[in-house]
Amino acid sequence: MQKWKIPIGPGDATPALRGERLYLSIREGDEEASLCIDARDRGGFGAIVDLGPPLVALPSSGELVVFKPGGEGYEELAKYQVSDAAVYGHPVLAGNRIFVKDDSHLTLWTVN
Repeated sequence: MQKWKIPIGPGDATPALRGERLYLSIREGDEEASLCIDARDRGGFGAIVDLGPPLVALPSSGELVVFKPGGEGYEELAKYQVSDAAVYGHPVLAGNRIFVKDDSHLTLWTVN
């Protein structure tokens, strides 16, 4: 039984569910945003990987965003431009390494 549905544009990352909150990246035209919705009823709160306390989003703009989720919104912890080309997949995080696949390259970033 379908409970609700939300329209999202092409190239958006798979959402991440934490508790009753669903975090996702969306696109409308040339604009991109990360948002959080109540998974039970689609109520709003404010490219995403769950790292424990922080979450990581990588929208197609190639800007990796590390943030801490909260009830009224989120606190941005860091932001990095990891690709100049369009990115349409999750970043792969392994230890201090971040793998990013854009439309033509696979890039390895390291975090110290």
